[in-house]
Amino acid sequence: MLIAKKNPALSDVGSSRSILDAISPAITGSVAIEDEDIVRIEDSARDDRLFYEYELVTPYAQTGAHNLAAVCTSLVSNLLDWAHLFFTEDFRII
Repeated sequence: MLIAKKNPALSDVGSSRSILDAISPAITGSVAIEDEDIVRIEDSARDDRLFYEYELVTPYAQTGAHNLAAVCTSLVSNLLDWAHLFFTEDFRII
């Protein structure tokens, strides 16, 4: 997704459902999400950041039948910042 706003909040990028529609093939590894696949969508805040959390039952997905995903925005200026952010902050079990 291309966002024109500098330092957008997650809500500037889209609603929890529109984000899911855009990234669902990346979550499942294969298929788009249908309404009947959604168990739960929740908006939550942690560390002053908005997260969209998804619980999905996707029986035909390459990644398995039960998928959990969380989405947030991050400000990253270069590859080293991205690696630090990914491995120290965003890659965590919630």
